[in-house]
Amino acid sequence: MIKKRQTLTNAGTSIVQVILSGIILFVLYRFLLITIGVEQLGIWSIVLATTTVTNISNLGLSGSVVKFVAKYIARAELENVSAVIQTAALSLSGLIG
Repeated sequence: MIKKRQTLTNAGTSIVQVILSGIILFVLYRFLLITIGVEQLGIWSIVLATTTVTNISNLGLSGSVVKFVAKYIARAELENVSAVIQTAALSLSGLIG
């Protein structure tokens, strides 16, 4: 019974979040269109998209890479160091690409 109630609460909260996010985005874009105009909104969108893509590296991957590289260097397991770095580089390249 508790799981059912918790699931319904989570679903209701998610619905409210989606509705509020939609309203906030609508108001924000309307404000931006009125304030800076269509041409500047296009430039703003490009800058926003670019900064969002660059923030993909903040997925916690960098912290994990540092941790595991340090661990494997301390153990003198250089093959594992190489594998960790290659995996991180390929993962970020795939996400950004």
